Amino acid sequence: MKYVMIAALTCAVMVIARDHVHHNVSNSLPVLWDWVWKDSSVVRGDMVEFCPPVSFDVEARERGYVESGPCPGGTIPFLKMVAAVEGDVVAIDARGIYVNGRLLPNSKAKPHDRAGRRLASQPFGVHVIPRGFVWLYATNVWSADSRYYGSVPANTIRYHARSLIASAGLPDLR
Repeated sequence: MKYVMIAALTCAVMVIARDHVHHNVSNSLPVLWDWVWKDSSVVRGDMVEFCPPVSFDVEARERGYVESGPCPGGTIPFLKMVAAVEGDVVAIDARGIYVNGRLLPNSKAKPHDRAGRRLASQPFGVHVIPRGFVWLYATNVWSADSRYYGSVPANTIRYHARSLIASAGLPDLR
């Protein structure tokens, strides 16, 4: 009886974890495994899983940056941090991305990818995040985040995420 109960409990945990534990396959953030859940609210500092803009998604897949997956552009969802929300001021210059005057580490856009192909990025200047949009960020210098595709609709966020296993700490963006 004891083994049946252990087996039943193990199966229940596996079923729950299947829908909530995700493995991060990119190195955009130092997160290896994360727990995800649905939540309609979003605040600066949240870690989220979302489908990138279709135009970027298609190019990322064609260039081999990411694996194929369920997003409208044909790739897997991305894991990023919410760096700016409605009303926040995002400034872009030669040093990188600033949110409300604070420079985000490793946020300078690269002009070319590792194969030497041109990368389109957001123009220098000041942007105020409109209602219903967020600016997404990741700590890796090569991360495909809003520095390339700009702010994204908050309704493209599929899940909120919390790191279960990470190789390094995440910045506090709140």
